[in-house]
Amino acid sequence: MSDRRQPYKGQPKPLYHALAQSITIDIERGAHPVGSTLPSEKNLMSVHGVSRQTVRRALALLRFQGLIASRPGVGSMVLPAPQEVEAFPPIISVDGLRELLRRTELHHVSLGLITVNERLSDVLECRRGIQLSEACFLRRRSAASLPAGVVRVYLHPEYAAAQITSRIARGPIYQNLERMYGIAVTEVRQDMTATVLDKETADLLQVAPGDPALQVVRFYYSTAGNPVEVAVSHYPSSRFRQSIRYPLPPASWQAG
Repeated sequence: MSDRRQPYKGQPKPLYHALAQSITIDIERGAHPVGSTLPSEKNLMSVHGVSRQTVRRALALLRFQGLIASRPGVGSMVLPAPQEVEAFPPIISVDGLRELLRRTELHHVSLGLITVNERLSDVLECRRGIQLSEACFLRRRSAASLPAGVVRVYLHPEYAAAQITSRIARGPIYQNLERMYGIAVTEVRQDMTATVLDKETADLLQVAPGDPALQVVRFYYSTAGNPVEVAVSHYPSSRFRQSIRYPLPPASWQAG
């Protein structure tokens, strides 16, 4: 090939380090844009004049640095530049939920009717085949270039008007239920699980499908004890962190 590069013989760093550095430079220069896939292992071997083992070790280093994500049958996808992860207090009370709302914004993506499939029925704890109104938002920190998470809010279609917001929502949807329909929310249940991102959610977050994420499901209950709203959020592990620090009683110090 006319753009064949010389092997990295005689350099002080291991060969795979030098190859990883060269690929990083190409990414920074725009030769491999965010969301694109890197050339195949065979192509990298040919262009750089190195062995398959060297290519694989270089790709492993780039994955460790958060620059790419590799998927079987797809290849190595270029990821957005890592951003600083802000620590949020654990959401174990209304105060914690208010703090999350205060420090983030909900940017409207879509609103429409959906038919609940089997997977979603397990998450929402409702019957498969029923119709719900789904509003999708990106949760953002004002200074961040990338969204922290995707939030999908589900209501009975009768209350869909409560999901109509400005482009940037300024308050929680459950307050609209009370203001517009007189439905007071008096209790919230929160379930948190580890998951991997599907393609639709990953595309919204600008990460790779299959990346690990935190799934948070919140059920909002009325005074009658019935769930009137369910919010399902997905936060990729690279964007969201909860942190808590608490004192131990003196007796526990002696126990080590």
